[in-house]
Amino acid sequence: MIWALFVKEFRQHAALLAALFGSGVILLGLLLLAFLEEAGGGVPYTPLRFYVLWIAFVIAPILCSKLISLEYRKKTQLFLEGLPVSRSALLIQKYLIGVVFLMAATALGFAISIWVSSNLLTASHLRILAIRSLATILPWYSVFFAASFTGRYRYAFNTFLIGSLIALDLLTSFSWNEFGPTLMLTDQLGLEDTPAEALRVSAVITVAPVLLALALGTLREGSVAGLLGEKMSRRERLLFVTAGLALLSGFTIYDERKPRDPYELIGAITAEREQVTVQIARGDPEDDPLKQALADRIADELVRVAEYLGISALPPIFLINRVDLDPDLFENGHLTENEGTLVRSNLHSPGLDETALLEYLIHESISEHSMGRALREPRHWILDGFLPFWWLASDNERFSAARRQQLSLRVLYALPLGAEADDLNAWFTLSERVGPRLAEAIGFSALATLLGDAGPESTRTFLRAALSARGSDDVRGLWDDYRIDWEELLESTIGLASNTWIRSWSEELERSRALLGGELLRVPRLAADFHTDAASGTWTEVGFSARVTPEADASTRLIFAYQELSWADTPLLPEYEILIMGSYADMRSRAVPGEFARGDRIAGVLRMHSEILGCEITSGWSRMTVP
Repeated sequence: MIWALFVKEFRQHAALLAALFGSGVILLGLLLLAFLEEAGGGVPYTPLRFYVLWIAFVIAPILCSKLISLEYRKKTQLFLEGLPVSRSALLIQKYLIGVVFLMAATALGFAISIWVSSNLLTASHLRILAIRSLATILPWYSVFFAASFTGRYRYAFNTFLIGSLIALDLLTSFSWNEFGPTLMLTDQLGLEDTPAEALRVSAVITVAPVLLALALGTLREGSVAGLLGEKMSRRERLLFVTAGLALLSGFTIYDERKPRDPYELIGAITAEREQVTVQIARGDPEDDPLKQALADRIADELVRVAEYLGISALPPIFLINRVDLDPDLFENGHLTENEGTLVRSNLHSPGLDETALLEYLIHESISEHSMGRALREPRHWILDGFLPFWWLASDNERFSAARRQQLSLRVLYALPLGAEADDLNAWFTLSERVGPRLAEAIGFSALATLLGDAGPESTRTFLRAALSARGSDDVRGLWDDYRIDWEELLESTIGLASNTWIRSWSEELERSRALLGGELLRVPRLAADFHTDAASGTWTEVGFSARVTPEADASTRLIFAYQELSWADTPLLPEYEILIMGSYADMRSRAVPGEFARGDRIAGVLRMHSEILGCEITSGWSRMTVP
């Protein structure tokens, strides 16, 4: 009778079983090809791990759905119930049929892996792999087998179960890797015996769902499973979708409100204030007094910023000295799981610009406080412009008349056609075109005009509304993004129409241009164009041409930065830049190192330091697709 049932199941689901077998073999083949290309050989533990997980989480639930749920939905179980075999025996036979199929698929994967690894898999490796595979596949197969008796609710049950385990792993001390049925996820696959405790957990999870399945399948002579096997009504679908969204929102709200572990530099020099804490890593004991004074100045300045913007507390600041960094470069350590901002800087360099460091820390603190909301494009210009604007608003001695004139020159150079609202709305595009320092000056000029037109208190109200609010990292963040239009914010907070303000800003720029136009003519314009030099087979050599107008001295130092782009139009990040440096004479026409295939995308920009503007000027990023 068992063999007859096996033949029946095979004939009924032959196409599905072949598709499942085929999908597993194709997946394993692709994983093995990627493994061989990257590692060149060896034991393919990683491909095997993903293959077993594919069997446990994709093939097993589909197989259970067809073996059980389809029978009850199409009422074909009535034919089986007419056979001279008890219901429990029929269910056990169906369970064993699924086990045989899954083990056959696993054995096939092992056979392919043994062949690919040139018999490097020893008997000991195979024993460990077999135990770990059984400890992963059988518990999940049993869970999905029991869930299939819930009929139309099986998808909701499976989604809730897996989602709950993932949420527990993310939100609590529960570790997915230490959970019995997920032993294949560990990095020690094939190298360490499976812990006995984990095997006991897997055994319990294997047996308990089977007993539950027998209870559901035999309850009231199988009538309960038959009723559950009917199609789900629209009302039930709506209920489950609503419940799923509610649970998802609950998880995200809990994750957002869960206090993150504080990061701490052990033994660091600390300046603690009510609104912020600043820590600097210790080094040479002789430098401690200087670091303590620097920490105090940073903390006091951030306190003034927080009070100005109405922020009750800023994330803590952690500074680490990096002697290999240029004094004008600062790196964010990105504490993803901790509260705070970690910054690396060359604090001992005599060329360190403390004003630039403070502006960078203000930028990163506000960004961290707003959970990235202040970095979104419609308001990013406000944050960038606030950095130099802060010294003006706070009447700080760091902001001199010479600094203001230099900022005015930067704005006039960056906006030769005057100010437009579109430039602020497309801030990322503008920053790519003029460079970060000139973009900051544009933001400063806009806020300085607002200060003159609306007054200090109204400007402060606008900045508080734009920069002090904390964002949300769940679905509510979509609504936050929709509400961050700066033009509406300007009118709703201080009653100033954006077109009126833009007109006033343009007039202010024209007055400055009349005063500083002569000085502005001394700043050159840069241009850089890509071109293809030669092609050999499928590879193409790419070059670039640099131009400086008016013509610069042949010894003028230029920098050409380029980076290869992915197929998607992603932001250009400084850490991926490759720099080519040389004199103007060498950079008039020069090859880009390497060869490129047809369809490759590349972006490049020409840079030069301007003494008049006190910063780098650029040609603006240009992009090319290799023909």
